[in-house]
Amino acid sequence: MKQSSQASESVQRLAESITEAAQAAMQIAASAQQQLVGMDQVTLAMENIKQASTQNASSTKQAEISAQNLHILGQKLQSLVAQFSV
Repeated sequence: MKQSSQASESVQRLAESITEAAQAAMQIAASAQQQLVGMDQVTLAMENIKQASTQNASSTKQAEISAQNLHILGQKLQSLVAQFSV
């Protein structure tokens, strides 16, 4: 009877331990899922930064070309003004 009671208590403690371990595993899985979502958000943010940087570089290149064209036009204008100066 005593051994049966001890065995019953042992089985109950084991069941409680298994339940706690299962809950811990579920919490770990939920945390891992949240981390995965967070990593996806970081990846998306980095992609957006990359696109913005590419657009910024393109805009800067266009501004440089426009500045060069304005410089050339300014030189031509100076040349034309010099021809008509007295």
